[in-house]
Amino acid sequence: MRFHEIADLLHLCQGDLTASDFVLELIDNAMEESIDQNAINPLSERTPRTLQKYLTGENEIQKADAIRIRQFFSNDRFRDYVKSKLTSEMLTSIADKLKPHGFSIAPNAVPSRIANMLESCIITLSEKKRGQKTTPKTSVAMDPVATIKQRPNSSKPTVKLIETVPPDEVDEEKELDYIEALYAIYAEIEGVEFFTKEQLKSHRHHRNHFKRQRRNFYAAEDVREGTWLAYGDSEDNQFHVLKEEVHDCIIDTWEESHQNGMERLRACLKIAGVLESSKCWLCKDTDWIGVRQKQGMCHVLVNDADLEGWVLLSG
Repeated sequence: MRFHEIADLLHLCQGDLTASDFVLELIDNAMEESIDQNAINPLSERTPRTLQKYLTGENEIQKADAIRIRQFFSNDRFRDYVKSKLTSEMLTSIADKLKPHGFSIAPNAVPSRIANMLESCIITLSEKKRGQKTTPKTSVAMDPVATIKQRPNSSKPTVKLIETVPPDEVDEEKELDYIEALYAIYAEIEGVEFFTKEQLKSHRHHRNHFKRQRRNFYAAEDVREGTWLAYGDSEDNQFHVLKEEVHDCIIDTWEESHQNGMERLRACLKIAGVLESSKCWLCKDTDWIGVRQKQGMCHVLVNDADLEGWVLLSG
């Protein structure tokens, strides 16, 4: 995602600031506070007209400036800045704008998501080769496969995949369905009707299993975000190609009889982890797709209602 697109999502933060001052404020709050002279916002040396072009998308931030910004980039500080500037209604508005791009996130997750987007953007700009455009202006309308095939020097997208650490507290709006499916597994094992997050505290084995599954779910969701950031709207279908590949890979195993839900999940995770997709361009052109991402896709399938869960009445 280009800088001006991220800034446009945050236009409600601009208030009475001029275009140039708004750009400076965004980058000021994306860099660490430091007495190091190199930590000074390099865009402060640019003219107001140049900064305005960054905001409109006419020009991109120069590579040398992006390198300096990246060196002192603070994801946490920018997240806190966004959180402090936007009301709950504004966060909801931004969350709604992200939905058409394949992101169903809670409003309180918006600051972290935007911070990740800006960090990814700065990384891309800092690694841009001479004459290379970060994202074609017609990226939404371009064929995603053609975009990759026409890359002469590298078969990999220029965007780095940012790995998200699962928050301590479960995001119920984002994670509810697949987590309920995991709780159903633990309830079946313990011989109880219901299992809750409070019960995890007294079941170390289940707690460790739960943490691994959340880690894998977030790894898969990072691919969803990275796909959009790298290729724009149209390439998001490659994430869905991968999801369909995982579904087709595990569905027969999922439908088989198993001793319990845990055995069904383990069997599906095992074969998903060794899947070699011939259809998904992400698997061919990036190093993003590993065991965690493929196994996490099993939980994405449950969360997106493509699978019913792991504990079935029929066994």
